[in-house]
Amino acid sequence: MILVTGAAGFVGAAMVRRLAREGREVLAAVPARPSPASAARAEALSGLKGVRTLALDLSAPGAADALAVERFGTVLHLAAPASVRGGEAEAERALAALDAVLDAASDRAERVILASSSQVYGRTGRPPFKESVGFGPPASPYAAAKQEAERRLSAWGAARGVATCAVRLFSVYGPGARPDTVIERWIDAALAGRPVRIAGEPGVVRRDFTFVDDVAEAAPALVDAPALPPALNLCAGGSTPLDALANAIEALVGRPLERERAPLGPDELVDNEGSAALAQAVLGFRAATDLETGLARTLAARTA
Repeated sequence: MILVTGAAGFVGAAMVRRLAREGREVLAAVPARPSPASAARAEALSGLKGVRTLALDLSAPGAADALAVERFGTVLHLAAPASVRGGEAEAERALAALDAVLDAASDRAERVILASSSQVYGRTGRPPFKESVGFGPPASPYAAAKQEAERRLSAWGAARGVATCAVRLFSVYGPGARPDTVIERWIDAALAGRPVRIAGEPGVVRRDFTFVDDVAEAAPALVDAPALPPALNLCAGGSTPLDALANAIEALVGRPLERERAPLGPDELVDNEGSAALAQAVLGFRAATDLETGLARTLAARTA
């Protein structure tokens, strides 16, 4: 049995669907008080063969006890704050949720995988980021919490002899992403004829956009790989200037996209390009979906 937390989230639901297609047994932990989008995803997951949903608040007292009665050998801990702009309280809840999962996994799990973020590299490093690079100064409570989560996971695994891996995600997008993400906001703006605000000077700010289905393809390999390193980047392995993203959305929608310049926010990286070489070597991972195709699928899903 594979325990997937955050299973009603954007990435979590995609990973559960991918595991279910392979006939895996999945215990999908979903929020006790879900948003409408999470509730819809949880309901859809409950209809998949081999998937059982469990509703609970991972950061609440008693969460570890609720999980401890379940049977699982591998954990994909994907529950995370909804946004990089979340505050300290949200970051603390995320760490409490991790602690509950680790407590429950102490005497049963053989492998625990944590969803981390490119934000752990901070704003001072030079891309493309490799897993061997140390943490940079965190630019937000979200980034600091991700760094602390990786430290806790590593220490817990070393103390108990359990294999652990922090999977660092990079600007994941696709159908069902949060409406406040840059691609969703800019598609909305293009369709409505509104301007978009682009941070930094033209060509400077870049993102390693990674399509959600490509990330989900890694789920079986994360479960099955004979050994995992302490951290892995799941990324496309190349970054796109935000102005080029605006051009691509403009071409896809068929309408001009007015642009306004804005300063880079204090919680934003200039360039989060990652190296996917280690994930390719360990998992056979490759981000197969180019940005234009991923954007087209994202837009098409809105009218499906």
